[in-house]
Amino acid sequence: MKTQFRIPRATKFCVSNAGLAALVFLTSICAASSCYSRQVECVVLSAANWDEFAPLGKEVDAIYGDIVLRNEKIIAVIAQPSSKRNANMTVRDVGGSIIDLTSRSEPNDQLSCFYPGGNQLVFHDADSVRFTTIRETDGVVKSRQVAVDGKTVAGALPAMVIYRLNSGDTFLTVSTSISNESESRMAFNFPDSVRADRTFQSRVSQDNRLVAFYDPSFHQAYGIFGVGELPVIEFPKPKNDRNKDWYYRSTAGEPQEIATGDSLQWERYIFPAKDDLELDVIADQLRVAEGNRIERVPMELFVRDKTGPVEDAAVTIRQNGKSIGFSRTDHTGKLIASLEPLEFEIVVDSDGREKLGAIFQFDKSRMTTIELTSLGVIEAQITDGKGNPIACKVAFHGLDGTADPDFGPDSRAIAVQNLRYSANGEFKQSLGPGKYDVIVSHGPEFDAVVQQLEVTAGLVTKLNVTLNRTVDTTGWVSTEFHSHSSPSGDNTSDQLGRVLNLLAEQFDFAPCTEHNRIDSYRPHLEKLNAQHRMATCPGMELTGTPLPINHQNAFPMIMRPRTQDGGGPTTAVDPVVQVERLKLWDNGSEKLVQMNHPNLVAILGDRDSNGEADEGFGRMFGYVDVVEVHPLSAIFEEVTELPQPGKRGNVIFNWMQMLNLGYRVPGVINADAHYNFHGSGYRRNFVQCSTDDPASIDPLEIVRNSAAGRVLMSNGPFVTVQAHGKGPKEEDVTGQIGDRIVAKKDSLKLDVKVQCPNWFDINRVQVAVNGRLKKELNFTRRETSQMFADGVVKFQQTIDVPLLEDSHLIVIVAGEGLQLGRVMGPEHGLTMPIAVTNPIYVDIDNDGFQPNRDLLGAPILMPQK
Repeated sequence: MKTQFRIPRATKFCVSNAGLAALVFLTSICAASSCYSRQVECVVLSAANWDEFAPLGKEVDAIYGDIVLRNEKIIAVIAQPSSKRNANMTVRDVGGSIIDLTSRSEPNDQLSCFYPGGNQLVFHDADSVRFTTIRETDGVVKSRQVAVDGKTVAGALPAMVIYRLNSGDTFLTVSTSISNESESRMAFNFPDSVRADRTFQSRVSQDNRLVAFYDPSFHQAYGIFGVGELPVIEFPKPKNDRNKDWYYRSTAGEPQEIATGDSLQWERYIFPAKDDLELDVIADQLRVAEGNRIERVPMELFVRDKTGPVEDAAVTIRQNGKSIGFSRTDHTGKLIASLEPLEFEIVVDSDGREKLGAIFQFDKSRMTTIELTSLGVIEAQITDGKGNPIACKVAFHGLDGTADPDFGPDSRAIAVQNLRYSANGEFKQSLGPGKYDVIVSHGPEFDAVVQQLEVTAGLVTKLNVTLNRTVDTTGWVSTEFHSHSSPSGDNTSDQLGRVLNLLAEQFDFAPCTEHNRIDSYRPHLEKLNAQHRMATCPGMELTGTPLPINHQNAFPMIMRPRTQDGGGPTTAVDPVVQVERLKLWDNGSEKLVQMNHPNLVAILGDRDSNGEADEGFGRMFGYVDVVEVHPLSAIFEEVTELPQPGKRGNVIFNWMQMLNLGYRVPGVINADAHYNFHGSGYRRNFVQCSTDDPASIDPLEIVRNSAAGRVLMSNGPFVTVQAHGKGPKEEDVTGQIGDRIVAKKDSLKLDVKVQCPNWFDINRVQVAVNGRLKKELNFTRRETSQMFADGVVKFQQTIDVPLLEDSHLIVIVAGEGLQLGRVMGPEHGLTMPIAVTNPIYVDIDNDGFQPNRDLLGAPILMPQK
C-alpha cells in the first residue's frame, strides 16, 4: 500500500479572472528567457558540455558527473550520488541533492544545497540513477525526470527522490518516498533542509504553504512549496544559522505513521526568484493550479531622484506593521509586484538617502512614484607616484553629522560597508550629500592619503590621489599564505572580493587556500586584468579535526578543475596521517606545508589535551615547513605556566621554546581572512625573493625561502637585519634573516633598519637572544631617543650583541601604546604596529649549532613514548 500526498501534475494553469493579473506578471518576468529552446534537457556534466550547461553564480558547486536539468526558464544541478560528494567543507554529503538552482535569463546561483529529506535520508548509489523522457507528438521533449535511490539514516529503509522538470515550468517538482520494510510501524515527519547562510532571511507564508529564503544583498531567493495534503510547515529550533530544517505535517499536526510493507511519498516544488516578492508570485500560480482563487493585482513602483531612476533601491512592502515582501528596483528604477488589493505601506531605502515611506491604496492607483533625495557621485582616479593606475582601498568616514555610508555587507566584493575596493584606482561611487574624511591606501609600503571632501547632491566630486611608495623593500616581497572566501564553505564572501582585498593591500604573492579544495585566484586576476600585480598559484587548506591542531595549508598544488575537491586530498582523523598525506600529494611534488593556528603544547606532547604528557602529534613536524605563530604582540607577555588544557596559549612563546629544543620550523603570520571588510592586510610575511616584479615571482622560490626561514612577520613595519662578525679565521662573515653563520662570540653585530609609511610609527626595537628579551638589547624612543628618527626610516643602528653560547637571534620592532589606525579599519586598526624576524642562527665555536634547551621559565609537555 502506498500513501500519497500530491496534486495533479499540471504544466498549464487554469486561472480565474482574479488570478489572471498574477499570471500575466509571472509571464512577463519570464519573457526574457523565451529565446531558449522549449525542450527540457538533461545531461551529465563533462568537459565536453561544461561551457554550455554549467550554471553561473557565486555559489555554483557543480563538478563533472553532476546532473543538470534545465528548460527555457530554470536550470538545476543534482549532485551525483556518492558518500564522498561534498559541495564544500561544511555543505557535505550532498549526493542526490540540489546544489545549484537559478534562472536562465538572469543566472545567479546562491543556493548551497536543498536536501530532500533533510538529514534523515542519504543518496549514495550512483548506479541507481534513472532518467525518463516524455516527448510531444512532434518530438519536442516536454518533460524529463531523474530518479535516485537512497535510504534512511536511521534503519536503512529504502528511499527514493524523483526530480521532474516540465517545459515552461518555473519550478522543479521534487517527490520523495520511503518504504517501511521493517517489522514494526514507524513515524516520519516529512523533513527537508536548505543550507542558507548569513545574509539569507527566511519566512513561512501565512497559509503555511511556502518556505521562503531570500538574500537581499545578492539578489536571489528560493521557495519550497508543499503540495497536496501536507501544507503545514514547522520550523524546529535551528542548531546553527546555516542549515534551516523544517517538516511538512498532516492536517492533524502529527507525524505520519507507515505500517510494515507500506510506503509514503511527499511532493513539493522548489523554484528560484530574484527576490522575496517574486517568490510569492510563483507560489500564487501553484495555489491557482490547485483551484484556489487568488486576489492579487499588479502594482508598479518607480523610484527616482532629481537626476533620474534610482537603481537597486531596497523596497519593503508592509501591511499592518509587518513586512510582507522585499525587493529591489531594476536599472530603470522600476519594481513590479503582485499584491492583494489592500492598503499597504511602501518603505524605500537607498544608502546615503533619507528612508522614505508611502501609503498605497489600490482603489486610487496601481502605479506610484517615490522621489528620493539625490546623491552625489565620487569620480576617483588613484595613481602611483609615476602616474600609473594602482589598486587601492578607499574608506569614507562621515564628518559633522554625516553618517558613514553602508554600501553592502562584508561578503560583497567591491563596495563593502564604508569601503570601496578598486583593482586599478578608477571608479565612480554614489554617495550621500555631506562632508567626509576619505582615506586612500595601498598597504604598508605606501603612504596613505587623507582628504576631506564635500559631496553635493546631483553633482560629481573628483577624487584625484597619488599614492607614493616610500618604504623600500627591495629583495623582499609581501605575501599572504592563508585566505578564504565562499568556496571554503564556512563563509559567504565573494572570492572576487578576496582577490580585490589582496590587490588593494599590495600583496605581491598569495596562493589560493580554500578549505578542503584546491582552487585558484587566476580567473579573477584575469577578469580584473591584474595578473601583473600579484603572483598566485593553486593551494588549499586541509581542514580536519581536532581543531585547531589538524589544519594545514599547502601550495603550490595541482588543481584538477571541476572535480571533487579540485583533486585535493581528503582529511584524516589522525593529524599525522593527514599532514603526511598532504605533503606527499601529487607524487610528493615540492610544496610548502604550513601548520595553521596550532596548539603547540598539545602537538608536542598532549594529544588528548588533558594537561598530561603523552606522545602528542610531534611527528607532524616531519612534514611541516612553517608554522603560524600569531599574534605577534604576545611575544612581550610573561609566561610561567602551561595553558589551560585545550587552549592554544601563547603560541609565539611556545615557538621560541621549540627553537631552544632544536626544532627548526620558521614562523609565519597570516590574516586567515574570511570576509571582505578590511579582511586581508593586517598581517603579512615579507619573504626574500630574487625579483620585485610580481609577474616574475616563482612560487617555488617563495616555498624554498619560506622553508629556510627567510621571512619577516609583520602587520606593517618593514625590518631588515644584517648580522656580521669575525669567523674562526678572523674572516668577515655575514648573514640575513634565516641564515646560519659561524662567528666568534664577542664579534657579532646586527645592522637593523626599520621603515614605516606615514600612517603608523614604532618606538621600540628589541633583540631576543635564544628567546630571552635582553634588557641591554632593548631600545625605546623614550630612553634612547637619539637612535630613532621621524621620517620613513624610523631606526637604523648597528647593535653589538655579545654571545656566551650558540644563539638564535630574533629582532622585534613595535609601536607600544600606538595603533595601526583607521587605514586598517575599526578592529585591526586598534592593533599595535609590530614586526618579528625569523631567527639568525649563530654558531660561536664552529661545531654545529647546539640549541640550549632553555624553556624560558615555563614548563612544556615533552613527548612521552
